[in-house]
Amino acid sequence: MNSSSTDNNSIPIQLDSMNEKINTTLFGLTQEMHQKNVILSSQIRANTGGVNVQSVSQRTHDVNVAKTENTHLARSLASTQTELDTVTEQLEETASILKSERLSSQTHIQSLQRQLSSSTNAALQSNESANLQAEISTLTRRIEELEGEKVVTMTLPSVRVETTSIGTVVNTTDMIPAGVIMTGGRKLRKKGLKGEGIRVAVIDSGIDEEHVGFEGKVTRGKWFRSGDLNNASDAHGTHVAGTIHMMAPEAEIYDYRVTGGMSTGTSVDEAIIDSIYSAVFEKCNVINMSLGGPPRSSRLTAIQFAISRGVVVVCAAGNGGDGDPLTNERSFPAVWDECISVAAVSKHKNQLVCDFSNSNPEVDYAGIGMKVTSFRAGGGYTTLSGTSMACPHVTGLIAALLSGDTAFKADFAKAVPEGNSGFGMKKNVNLNVRKMLTDKFAVDISQVGRDNGTGLGFLTYVINGKEEFEL
Repeated sequence: MNSSSTDNNSIPIQLDSMNEKINTTLFGLTQEMHQKNVILSSQIRANTGGVNVQSVSQRTHDVNVAKTENTHLARSLASTQTELDTVTEQLEETASILKSERLSSQTHIQSLQRQLSSSTNAALQSNESANLQAEISTLTRRIEELEGEKVVTMTLPSVRVETTSIGTVVNTTDMIPAGVIMTGGRKLRKKGLKGEGIRVAVIDSGIDEEHVGFEGKVTRGKWFRSGDLNNASDAHGTHVAGTIHMMAPEAEIYDYRVTGGMSTGTSVDEAIIDSIYSAVFEKCNVINMSLGGPPRSSRLTAIQFAISRGVVVVCAAGNGGDGDPLTNERSFPAVWDECISVAAVSKHKNQLVCDFSNSNPEVDYAGIGMKVTSFRAGGGYTTLSGTSMACPHVTGLIAALLSGDTAFKADFAKAVPEGNSGFGMKKNVNLNVRKMLTDKFAVDISQVGRDNGTGLGFLTYVINGKEEFEL
């Protein structure tokens, strides 16, 4: 199946390359033919106007040559068009084959799922279920490949686009979303904890800094991808940053674009690593990474460097959950001890853990991640779900709290002795932040004590505000 996947995926790429070359040739021939026609028309006008620039015989010869060249160009153009038609037929045939394979895979998945649900023997069901689930996962990945999805080193966790009737509200004073209120955004503002003096790095798909809701608080950092932010996946970063801004409206947000759009020559993994170091050198206090993927030692080294410089790193736990807290699903960098891993819960009174949220012993806290409303690239608001949405609630809460924590500011501002790399000098900053969150702002909403679904609890500044907490 892997060989088939590789062959089928390479065919459209080869055909696209051939199609591009043919189109380029076609364009060049058309331009050349146009230029010859201009010359021919000019010569005919000169003849009819009686301009004695050349002899009549010479002019006639030139016109005949031009006509001959145009005939050759027309034939070449027709030949190229024939080749283009052939390639188009090949593309259509390949698309038909891929569509057929996709439908076949879906049918196979349905058959496997029926077998899975019909298992009766408990012991047999355990072994058979594992095998069937593995095959279903393989077929599902194959369908994604057939639909054109590309595997990258790191990806934004999938999000769910939800309908919203909020429309084009564009000022943060017009509305504070429920998730922000439940995490304490409104109460933090009343207490004057708005993130003033705190810098937050958002390593994501880019931010629409011109969205009026940001009120000029977004600073463009390095962009390793080009293109606008109109696609749904590219709007991810704006949504994430919007939640941080509404939690801590005075914090400065630094924008590092590492996914989406078109590559500028740097891999996603290299872009993430570079962005982490850049955020440290640009004196960011908190880094938000609503992304995940496989482990990379170079990425861990970059995060450890950030921690040593007193930077708090907050990551989305990941959206690979199966709704079973007894199974473990892991996504990096969230599971590394250096990072604060944030799972997703709903806004309901009993705050159920979202089925898609990863569960594992490394989950630290939970945040609102279901039907989260935040800024939409291009203006207005949109509603998404995912641990990507839970993560910025926690990041924004931390930024707001740190803006009023004079001890933190003093620790972060400590000078590094001359000749010392500074590695480990500010490591206690992270430990102190975690202690503050756990002791003062974590609400145990699941099992007593730490659990795989919500970690140490739901983080909120609304500890005693029952009327505000229960929306």
